Amino acid sequence: MRFYKKTGERLSYLGKKDRASYAYAATRARAMASKLIRDDDYAKFLKMDINEVILFLEEREYKKEIDAIGAKASKIYYLELVLNENFSNSVNSMISFTPQNSPVRTYLMRYDIANIKTIMRGKRSKRSKSEIKLSLVPIGTLSKKTLERLIEKENERGVIEGLEKTIYYNVLKASEKKNLEEVEDALDRFYFNKVLEVAKGHKSLENLIRTEIDVKNILIILRLRDLKTVKLGGFLIKNGKIKVEKLLELSKLDIFEMIKLLKRESFWKYAPTNTKELDKIEAGFRKYLILEGFKLLRSYIPSFDTLLGYVIAKEREINNIRILARSKISKNPEDALNIRAKIYLG
Repeated sequence: MRFYKKTGERLSYLGKKDRASYAYAATRARAMASKLIRDDDYAKFLKMDINEVILFLEEREYKKEIDAIGAKASKIYYLELVLNENFSNSVNSMISFTPQNSPVRTYLMRYDIANIKTIMRGKRSKRSKSEIKLSLVPIGTLSKKTLERLIEKENERGVIEGLEKTIYYNVLKASEKKNLEEVEDALDRFYFNKVLEVAKGHKSLENLIRTEIDVKNILIILRLRDLKTVKLGGFLIKNGKIKVEKLLELSKLDIFEMIKLLKRESFWKYAPTNTKELDKIEAGFRKYLILEGFKLLRSYIPSFDTLLGYVIAKEREINNIRILARSKISKNPEDALNIRAKIYLG
């Protein structure tokens, strides 16, 4: 088993202490993974009401978070808090045993980025502080207290200044006068550059991230291709598996012709090919990425893959519970077949 750390432009073996920490964290992640909800349990969820779902979760790894909220957990608002808290507690517990220079810590910056976007969008749309808080997942370099301080800021500029001592400040400050979409694009580019930097030597992470870049680029094209005043090249992210130049050529085709050519790509496995509905295409892409990451848990050797696989597997579990729980409180409940199609099983 090989462990790496980044030193300038070169990779070298980790020291004995870091190797021990890495091995312990990976073994712990494997143990935590063994307690994840099994695929056949989701079939049982379909026959439960919301209170039975809560009881099921309380008897497993969600007891601490449910007990903190009590009977209110049966309300979807509070169940969302339970899920986010459990996800955060689980991943933070595992990551606390990894070396500071572990690539998985860089991977977790994606949650920092998502939280910053959520807060800034919330300020833009005048959402309540409680609504913003509900959507936050305190995983990454930004602590729960830091996120709560950012929620208290009056506007987007205040949020940016509140991040002055973080690695995100320069990116945000440079994009401050641009629109929110451009700010978000800048954060995404920053993240992908950072994570690809540390992914060298970790093929599983590099493969996953480069595929995610492809997915993001295709969604950008599908959203912006009909806007005549937009130069697509300025929005696309480099270093995916599909070159930006090729994507720009594809963007000139009829949408269904473009989809016909792209459906050969592995990430189109769960995405429809007969629709322009972006939410359905995006859901299919997301399902592919999550299930690909989930496969990393199949290795029983404690390794970097085990850590990354656990994070993605836990996110899969949280998403599945959320989808199933929302279906329980819907006034127009979907049939079991439609619900199973939405959850991440593979």
